[in-house]
Amino acid sequence: MKIVIADDEEIILKWMKKNVELLFPEHEVAAICINGKQALDCCREFMPDILFTDIRMPVMDGMELLKQLKTEGKLPYTIILSAYDDFSYAREALKLGVKEFLLKSEIVKEELENCIQRAEEVLKNIENQADIQAEKKGEVKEFLENFLRDDVRITPEILLDWERLWGGNYFTIMLLRNANKTLNMNRVEEITDFFFQEKKQKVFCVLRKDSEALLLAEVGESEIEKLSLGIFETFISFGNSCISLNAGEIGKDCEDLKKIYKQAEKAADYQQFYEKTGVLNYACVKETGKEGQIWEVRFKGEEEIWMEHDYDRALENMQEIFDMFRKEMPDMALVRHLLLDFILNIYWNHLDETQRKKFSIDEFILISHCKSIRELEHRVLVYMKQFVEVLKASRPVYSEAVCKVIQYIEENYRENISLEELAKHVHMNKSYLSHLFKKETEKNIYTYLLDFRMEKAKKLLIETKQSVYQTGCLVGIPDSAYFSKVFKKNTGMTPLEFRKTT
Repeated sequence: MKIVIADDEEIILKWMKKNVELLFPEHEVAAICINGKQALDCCREFMPDILFTDIRMPVMDGMELLKQLKTEGKLPYTIILSAYDDFSYAREALKLGVKEFLLKSEIVKEELENCIQRAEEVLKNIENQADIQAEKKGEVKEFLENFLRDDVRITPEILLDWERLWGGNYFTIMLLRNANKTLNMNRVEEITDFFFQEKKQKVFCVLRKDSEALLLAEVGESEIEKLSLGIFETFISFGNSCISLNAGEIGKDCEDLKKIYKQAEKAADYQQFYEKTGVLNYACVKETGKEGQIWEVRFKGEEEIWMEHDYDRALENMQEIFDMFRKEMPDMALVRHLLLDFILNIYWNHLDETQRKKFSIDEFILISHCKSIRELEHRVLVYMKQFVEVLKASRPVYSEAVCKVIQYIEENYRENISLEELAKHVHMNKSYLSHLFKKETEKNIYTYLLDFRMEKAKKLLIETKQSVYQTGCLVGIPDSAYFSKVFKKNTGMTPLEFRKTT
């Protein structure tokens, strides 16, 4: 063992050093110091097992020395060398962790020997306890690493093992992630132990990935938010500026372990998706609920803008939607679903067959695998801009009246549309409108309407299980015989033949 002695009286220092070395030749007096500052530096350098220190010393007194060592977590087994009138410091010294007091004026070799023997006994017990604790930590880590595999099922043996290792205390699981670099597990354990020692609660750390550690922590019934914030702030205070911390709910039994781990993992993925740091617990993660219906209404409105061919507005609105996503942080699965559905609707409803060949649906599916809102935004806006380029390049330049007629047909093709109705809509004579439409599109109005209805019918036959009659009704032709006749004329197949071949 290493021993440091601090006293401003030279005779005391020499007597102590001589007798310690005489009585315990196996121990080392690492330093003798004449003031508290010297003693502090020596304790930092030599990390002694035992410290003898006077209270009243120049430069830095004994109490200030003890406070500093305790703050730094380097306070050894401490014995105060005191005078009669130093006992006024006794209560404060005991709070700081002082183990014994020796009266300098009455100290003898036998008393010094007994004092060091008591220190040896205490330190040996502490060392044994540390070994037991280290062994238990190893067992808990091994249990967690094995148990959290997906293929592990709970057995009576596992339940008993968990009860032996943990007991009946409440716990939570936290995931600590560092976005920028690999975690130093020794440092993680050192910081978490430092935090939980003050609270007198258990904690075990397991490295899950290079940049992710799992913390199994004892917790009070309603303490998760306060506890996770406290741990996070402790890591920040030790210079870890890019970490995030996510906790599941509270559990008590072995059956809760996997569920709470998955909760912490979902909170961590959610936080990573929105590129946030700090603390975000599972209790704050939004699940798809009524907000899903609100967002669906919003996206239907966006599809109407595409019907109006207002592409610049569509792109601006999508940018605003992503800004809202970042602010409101809805369920990430909902966000991916809405955007994939939206892109596919544009693909099927606004591009013709030739235009669709320029794209791959497999590429659109990557939307559902995006790991961050930034990646998702990039993909969606790229697809939308590509759609706009294709549509603008292939769309003929029509007069305002013809554009209005085409838009009216696209929005009302399910209804019984007449030439008179269209002429009234654009405030034109129907004969002139019919002539103008044929001149610009090379189709008469009714042919254009019928072709548009057939395109919609093809899509319904491919994507739904609607009957031929129902399909006809949905595209504005409720007479099934007439619908089948015009469909065959348009495609060369009956509706049923077309469905079978696609």
